Amino acid sequence: MSWQCIRRQLQCMRQEGVRSWCQRWVDMHLIQPAREMTRQQMIVSAGVGFWGGLFPVPPCTMPATVFCITMYSAGVPKVQRFSLPMASVAVIINELSLPADLAMMPCFIMLGQTAYRSITGESLAPCSEVLKDLQAWRSNEMSSYTSQLPKCRNLYFGTSPQASDIVGVTGGPAEVLQFTSSV
Repeated sequence: MSWQCIRRQLQCMRQEGVRSWCQRWVDMHLIQPAREMTRQQMIVSAGVGFWGGLFPVPPCTMPATVFCITMYSAGVPKVQRFSLPMASVAVIINELSLPADLAMMPCFIMLGQTAYRSITGESLAPCSEVLKDLQAWRSNEMSSYTSQLPKCRNLYFGTSPQASDIVGVTGGPAEVLQFTSSV
């Protein structure tokens, strides 16, 4: 963006008012392009948003979604890369998938323990014991629980490339469905 363009936008903002300028900008750059999204783009952005929303550490799903968007966009032709409306849909789906993320947390912990056990040969405390320790709210048990989260994160990022391949494959059937519905 050049300084002249920025200066023009600021002049328009002063003339129209901030609120009306923001409404016009959102309409031009978000709402209209979102209405023009194809079914395939909607499926891909929802799939990437849901996959990013299943990050094993619930408060940190937004960086995971941005990572998934970046990895997906790096692996497809320029025409199929994420646009601003696609990223917006992915972020909204990411936020809406929090209940599923919280429900999958015990599964992530068990998978992390299994992966850790198979790599190192050491056994960790079973989840039932960790849950009892959490209910007692002792600080040393709490630290043993939080030590499981990096293992879950590593397992998640290890499987992310395979998931982005699956999302890329599921975008294809949407194109076929759109073709058959128009015939």
